Amino acid sequence: MRFFTNKSELIRMGSEYLRFVGISYLLSAVSQVYLTFMKNCNAVNLSTIISSMTVVLNIVFNAVFIFGLFGAAAMGIRGAALATLLATAIQMNWYGAVVLPCTALSWGIWETMRWQQTALHTFPKILWCACATGLAFAVMRLRCGALQFL
Repeated sequence: MRFFTNKSELIRMGSEYLRFVGISYLLSAVSQVYLTFMKNCNAVNLSTIISSMTVVLNIVFNAVFIFGLFGAAAMGIRGAALATLLATAIQMNWYGAVVLPCTALSWGIWETMRWQQTALHTFPKILWCACATGLAFAVMRLRCGALQFL
């Protein structure tokens, strides 16, 4: 954090925020893999709806946890991190609930082995791209999170 500022109060607050929100970066990477899978399977509309609803959830959770609405305790910066973590966890689970029933994991081992030869060669390439995209997005979010405290 000292790379971005030398103000001890900002460093303390930023460290507290990143300690909580850091978990959401891993969940976000998994979500981005699911999102890429959905886009490649022509489920763009559904992926857009889920992403948009996640933003709305994050805004609502921010209001609830930062300011203590609806009887919740006002948590300040920890509330912002918790809101992001919860919204990202819901997003990942929502994507997983949509994607997993449609993938080879739900078909069973014998049906999966009957895939065409080209599909077996193409799948690792698509999986690699999806994982790389998710990792890049997680790194970008980590970098943007660090820049918020300048």
